[in-house]
Amino acid sequence: MNQTMDFLSPKELAVLRALQTNCERLNKEIAFELGISQSNLSKILQSLQMRGYIRGKVVIFDSMKLGFHALGFL
Repeated sequence: MNQTMDFLSPKELAVLRALQTNCERLNKEIAFELGISQSNLSKILQSLQMRGYIRGKVVIFDSMKLGFHALGFL
């Protein structure tokens, strides 16, 4: 697969940093923190997803609380 180098803008990097810190925050909060509008943040997020920088969102469960006391790898 031939991929070209795709550079991220400072705003895009800031958005990724904000999400990495706490992805559960509302877009409204992130936009306010970064000094951009919610619609601009939505466009940035959509662009990052389309370009493969954000592939999905993941929930990490506490396996012990769910009763899974053993861990295995295949």
